[in-house]
Amino acid sequence: MTTLEVKKGLICIDVGHGGRDPGVAYEGIKEKDIVCEIAEKISTLTHRPLLLTRRRDVFLPLRKRVEVANRNDACFFLSLHCNAVPDRLAKGIEAWYFSDTGKRLAELFLDRLFHFATVNRGAKKGRFFVLRKTGCPAVLLGLGFLSNEEDRYRLVDPDWQRLVSIKIAKVLDELCALAIGR
Repeated sequence: MTTLEVKKGLICIDVGHGGRDPGVAYEGIKEKDIVCEIAEKISTLTHRPLLLTRRRDVFLPLRKRVEVANRNDACFFLSLHCNAVPDRLAKGIEAWYFSDTGKRLAELFLDRLFHFATVNRGAKKGRFFVLRKTGCPAVLLGLGFLSNEEDRYRLVDPDWQRLVSIKIAKVLDELCALAIGR
């Protein structure tokens, strides 16, 4: 990753799903709960100005999530998620992006987090609403697969959540050294 000029500003963390939308669920474990725990931990660890799209178990439509970032002039948007698929062997972390800057930032997250994952599934271009409609670079981070026993064990482990939250907070702090222009 090339060092670019600094642009400081507010970071928006989108806490995926919530309320009537549990996201993916497996054996009673809900994505919305895991990502909320991790987002709360991140918010206490980063030195950057930070705004969460939700702090409680409430439903917030995609349009509203994007509005939170755009209305507050966020310089970066990170959406936290878990995965689940019928193939129980699928595992690992992945990061989705839409813009070229988003791609570089997705790769940065994967580079820093691969020690905390079973597999690095790579950075992938996607047309997710929250990636396309934010007025700033955005990354959607899939932290693991609830449908995979090894990933599921990690995702619900408070120690793993704390460690991955520390790493994500460090990446957010590291964004000070990157240009995250619009």
